[in-house]
Amino acid sequence: MNKEQILEVLDVIGARSIQKGTRNIQCSCFLSPWSSKHKSEIDRRASMGISISDGISLVHCFACEFGGSLSYAVSLLSRNSGVDYSALIKKIRGYEEEDPLVGLDSIPGYDSYQLDKKEDIIIPESSYSQYKNRTHKYILERGLELSSIREWEGGYDSDKKRAIFPVRNIEGKLVGAVGRTVNSHEMKYFNYFKFDKSRFLFGEHKVKASNLIVVEGLLDTISVWQAIQKEGLNSFVSVVGLLGSEPSKVQASKIRALSGDVFLFLDNDIAGRTGQRKLAKLLQKRVTLRSIAYADSILGLRDPDDLMRKGVCVSELIGESKLYFVKEYERRQR
Repeated sequence: MNKEQILEVLDVIGARSIQKGTRNIQCSCFLSPWSSKHKSEIDRRASMGISISDGISLVHCFACEFGGSLSYAVSLLSRNSGVDYSALIKKIRGYEEEDPLVGLDSIPGYDSYQLDKKEDIIIPESSYSQYKNRTHKYILERGLELSSIREWEGGYDSDKKRAIFPVRNIEGKLVGAVGRTVNSHEMKYFNYFKFDKSRFLFGEHKVKASNLIVVEGLLDTISVWQAIQKEGLNSFVSVVGLLGSEPSKVQASKIRALSGDVFLFLDNDIAGRTGQRKLAKLLQKRVTLRSIAYADSILGLRDPDDLMRKGVCVSELIGESKLYFVKEYERRQR
C-alpha cells in the first residue's frame, strides 16, 4: 500500500502519533488496549511501524511485538473493539492486490486457481444420501458434538466401517467424499467417487471470514471449526483442510483467493512440518503467513484435533502465532 492509502486507514481507525517516513509510517499501537505487553492501555509512543509497499503492508509493533499485515491488524482491532471495520478491511485488501491475476502464474511453482480452466466433476446428491444422518460413536468419542457433525453432513458407511463426510467445492456442490476408518487396523482414509482431492479444500464452501486457518485432516477441520464457533471467532477466522499433508498448487491458489492472513496449523510431525514448508513456499509472495506453534508443554499432541480435545483456545493459539518466513525456518533447521 502507498503512503496515502495507509494514512487513510489510520485516519478511519483514529490512530495517534502518526509519523511519516519514506519507507514506513509509524504510529502509536492501536492494539495496545488489548496487549499485556504495553505498560498502559494507551501507547503514547510511535511504537508501531507500517511498511510502504507496492503490495501487502506489513505491521510491526516494537513494544508488544505484534506482526502481520495491515488488514490482519485492523481485523484484530475490529474483533477486540467491537467496531465493525469489515468495509475498511475489504478496502485494504483491494489496495493490497490491485489485480489478483497479475504475476500469479509467473511465480515459480505457482499455479493460479483463477486461471485453472478445468471444470469440477459434480457428483449427484443422491450418491451421498445413503450415508447421511448416521453417526458412529467413534466420532462422538473424538469430541465432536452432534450439531457439528450435522453441520458438516457427517454420515456412516456400514459396509466399509467408515465415518464419512462430503467434500464440496466453493459453490457448495458435491465433488466427492472422504471416509475415516473407525477400526485402527484399516487404511485410515478412503476417497469416495474417485474425486481428485488435490483440487479441493475441505470446507472451502464455508469460508466467510477474512483470515484462514489451514489444517490437514477432516477431524482437524471440524474440531477447529467447532472451537471457532464456541469462541465467537467465526467473523474473524475460518478453517479449511488440505485432505492430507501434501499441498497442491491448486489448493495453494484457492487459499490465496479465499483469505487475507493465513495461519499454518498442520500436524505436529515430520510430514506436517514438511507440508507446511511446501505450502508456505507457494504462498509466501502473495499472503502474510503466520505459524501456530505446538508449545513445549504440549509436544506430545499430534495434531489440531488433539489440542481442541484438550480444551486449548483457538484465540490463544492465534494470539501466540508468529510470522512465518520459509528462509528463516530453513536456517533454524540447519
